[in-house]
Amino acid sequence: MARSYDGIQIRRLKKGDIHKFWKAELRGATLTITSGDLGTPGETEVKSYPSPYDAASFVQDQLIDMANRGYVSLTPKELGEEQAKAKAKGKVTAETATKPKKPPAKAGSLKKKAR
Repeated sequence: MARSYDGIQIRRLKKGDIHKFWKAELRGATLTITSGDLGTPGETEVKSYPSPYDAASFVQDQLIDMANRGYVSLTPKELGEEQAKAKAKGKVTAETATKPKKPPAKAGSLKKKAR
Protein backbone atom coordinates (compact mmCIF):
# COMPACT_ATOMS: atom_id res chain seq x y z
CA MET A 1 0.00 0.00 0.00
CA ALA A 2 1.30 3.45 -0.93
CA ARG A 3 2.03 5.94 1.83
CA SER A 4 -0.36 8.88 2.12
CA TYR A 5 1.12 12.34 2.65
CA ASP A 6 -2.29 14.03 2.79
CA GLY A 7 -2.86 16.62 5.49
CA ILE A 8 -2.99 20.26 6.51
CA GLN A 9 -0.14 22.39 7.84
CA ILE A 10 -0.84 25.86 9.25
CA ARG A 11 1.66 28.49 10.36
CA ARG A 12 1.31 31.99 11.84
CA LEU A 13 3.76 34.90 11.97
CA LYS A 14 3.50 37.75 14.48
CA LYS A 15 6.33 40.26 14.41
CA GLY A 16 5.56 43.83 15.41
CA ASP A 17 2.71 44.99 13.17
CA ILE A 18 3.03 41.97 10.88
CA HIS A 19 0.36 39.30 11.42
CA LYS A 20 0.29 36.67 8.66
CA PHE A 21 -0.82 33.08 8.13
CA TRP A 22 0.18 30.28 5.76
CA LYS A 23 -1.90 27.14 5.22
CA ALA A 24 -0.97 24.14 3.06
CA GLU A 25 -3.52 21.42 2.22
CA LEU A 26 -2.04 18.37 0.54
CA ARG A 27 -4.29 15.87 -1.27
CA GLY A 28 -2.34 13.35 -3.29
CA ALA A 29 -0.07 15.24 -5.68
CA THR A 30 -2.16 18.44 -5.44
CA LEU A 31 -1.13 21.17 -3.03
CA THR A 32 -3.38 24.11 -2.14
CA ILE A 33 -1.62 27.01 -0.40
CA THR A 34 -3.57 29.85 1.18
CA SER A 35 -1.69 32.77 2.73
CA GLY A 36 -2.17 36.38 3.71
CA ASP A 37 -2.83 38.77 6.57
CA LEU A 38 -4.71 37.45 9.60
CA GLY A 39 -8.33 38.57 9.41
CA THR A 40 -8.52 38.16 5.64
CA PRO A 41 -9.38 35.14 3.49
CA GLY A 42 -5.89 35.35 1.97
CA GLU A 43 -4.84 34.33 -1.52
CA THR A 44 -5.06 30.74 -2.71
CA GLU A 45 -2.74 28.98 -5.14
CA VAL A 46 -3.11 25.39 -6.36
CA LYS A 47 -0.06 23.45 -7.56
CA SER A 48 0.19 19.95 -9.03
CA TYR A 49 3.30 17.81 -8.65
CA PRO A 50 4.46 14.64 -10.44
CA SER A 51 3.87 12.58 -7.27
CA PRO A 52 2.52 12.91 -3.73
CA TYR A 53 6.11 12.51 -2.47
CA ASP A 54 7.28 15.52 -4.53
CA ALA A 55 4.42 17.63 -3.17
CA ALA A 56 5.16 16.55 0.43
CA SER A 57 8.87 17.33 -0.06
CA PHE A 58 7.98 20.85 -1.22
CA VAL A 59 5.78 21.36 1.86
CA GLN A 60 8.57 20.14 4.16
CA ASP A 61 11.03 22.60 2.57
CA GLN A 62 8.50 25.41 3.04
CA LEU A 63 7.93 24.46 6.69
CA ILE A 64 11.67 24.65 7.40
CA ASP A 65 11.83 28.07 5.71
CA MET A 66 8.78 29.26 7.69
CA ALA A 67 10.31 28.14 10.99
CA ASN A 68 13.53 30.00 10.14
CA ARG A 69 11.50 33.18 9.50
CA GLY A 70 9.61 32.94 12.82
CA TYR A 71 6.35 31.22 11.84
CA VAL A 72 4.81 28.94 14.48
CA SER A 73 2.46 25.99 14.10
CA LEU A 74 -1.32 26.36 14.56
CA THR A 75 -4.27 23.97 14.48
CA PRO A 76 -7.24 24.79 12.21
CA LYS A 77 -9.20 25.78 15.35
CA GLU A 78 -6.44 28.15 16.50
CA LEU A 79 -6.28 29.73 13.03
CA GLY A 80 -10.03 30.41 13.18
CA GLU A 81 -9.63 32.02 16.59
CA GLU A 82 -6.71 34.17 15.37
CA GLN A 83 -8.72 35.26 12.32
CA ALA A 84 -11.67 36.22 14.54
CA LYS A 85 -9.41 38.22 16.91
CA ALA A 86 -7.85 40.13 14.01
CA LYS A 87 -11.29 41.01 12.60
CA ALA A 88 -12.59 42.07 16.02
CA LYS A 89 -9.64 44.42 16.53
CA GLY A 90 -10.50 46.04 13.22
CA LYS A 91 -6.87 45.74 12.19
CA VAL A 92 -7.70 44.12 8.86
CA THR A 93 -10.99 42.90 7.49
CA ALA A 94 -11.81 41.21 4.22
CA GLU A 95 -13.54 44.41 3.10
CA THR A 96 -10.63 46.75 3.88
CA ALA A 97 -8.07 44.33 2.50
CA THR A 98 -9.80 44.13 -0.89
CA LYS A 99 -11.10 47.72 -1.07
CA PRO A 100 -9.53 49.45 -4.08
CA LYS A 101 -7.35 52.44 -3.35
CA LYS A 102 -7.95 55.79 -5.04
CA PRO A 103 -5.56 56.40 -7.91
CA PRO A 104 -3.10 59.28 -7.44
CA ALA A 105 -4.11 62.63 -8.92
CA LYS A 106 -2.64 63.43 -12.31
CA ALA A 107 -0.03 66.17 -12.33
CA GLY A 108 -2.03 68.43 -14.67
CA SER A 109 -5.33 67.93 -12.83
CA LEU A 110 -4.45 70.00 -9.76
CA LYS A 111 -6.05 73.45 -9.70
CA LYS A 112 -3.85 76.42 -8.97
CA LYS A 113 -5.08 79.03 -6.52
CA ALA A 114 -5.54 82.54 -7.86
CA ARG A 115 -3.31 85.17 -6.28
